[in-house]
Amino acid sequence: MNAVPHHPADVTSTWLSEVLGRPVEVLSRVDEVSNWGAHVRLEVKDVARDDVMRLRVKIGSASTFGTSEVDYYLTLFAGLPDAPLVRCHHAAADSTHYHLVLDDLAQTHRNLDDVVITEDLGRALVDAIGRLHAFCWPRVPPEPTEVEAGLKDARAGLPVMLSAMADSFSQAERDLVRQVFDTQPAVMQARVATAAGFSFVHGDLNPGNILAPTGGSPFNQVFLLDHQPFLGCSVTGLAVSDLAYAMVLWWPVEDRRRWANVLVNRWHAGLLARGVVGYSLAQARDDWRHCVKQTLFVPASRCSEPGAVTELRWLWEMHTRRALAAIAELG
Repeated sequence: MNAVPHHPADVTSTWLSEVLGRPVEVLSRVDEVSNWGAHVRLEVKDVARDDVMRLRVKIGSASTFGTSEVDYYLTLFAGLPDAPLVRCHHAAADSTHYHLVLDDLAQTHRNLDDVVITEDLGRALVDAIGRLHAFCWPRVPPEPTEVEAGLKDARAGLPVMLSAMADSFSQAERDLVRQVFDTQPAVMQARVATAAGFSFVHGDLNPGNILAPTGGSPFNQVFLLDHQPFLGCSVTGLAVSDLAYAMVLWWPVEDRRRWANVLVNRWHAGLLARGVVGYSLAQARDDWRHCVKQTLFVPASRCSEPGAVTELRWLWEMHTRRALAAIAELG
């Protein structure tokens, strides 16, 4: 059978026994449903071994995200022994849905939503994402048409965001946003002509997608979750964009200012240690500068969504202020 569940109710002891290949009994469960899919958190008894496992079954939309998250766990990094990924016991997709059967680490790990930024955390994060980047290095850059397609939402949201910025941003800040939109697309188009620096990109390293241990040395290992690019989006880009996204948009300005330079250097050194060649620190730092500027496309894209300019003002305004602060410091 092994049918892909479409609803939490489809996750049963019988289904789970089939996908795991051994009889199990569900002792307890909690169903969690969100806009992006569903999670079923399970305490499961392995009948043959007489031990208990804690699992999380994720149900996502294949019609929205494709099968990239299935590939993320089962294919893309299957040959990387120290991949910073939660153990995946089974995954599959049909034409509309996909599922993952993952270890549930809720008792030992936490996401970083309320965690104070430290250098140790930053080191663990760049080491983790650097392992993924290096393993997929190099990748063929996106085509210029893909670059332009990726800017569609940001261009649509720009006038909406600029209008809303009039309430609480200076004219100089709005002019800087316009300047970035006027200049960076051409830089991006020119950059894809040179392959060095392009690799797999996660694309959404927000604090909720990063797990760290709750006890002991808190950041000795992190796991990177939820690789869900929208269907048709490229999963190849300038690898350092993952660092810019995480540190510029999600870290407080003072923390990013304190740690970003040393962490970019560490990330690049990690690439070299894993066999990456032909990509200098000078090029990496130049790419970092461009990716810092391009973080402004994220809040603009958010403002292209119906109602978001009002309902999510707290989010896009925070991201815009942090991006502008980082851009101003580039000189």
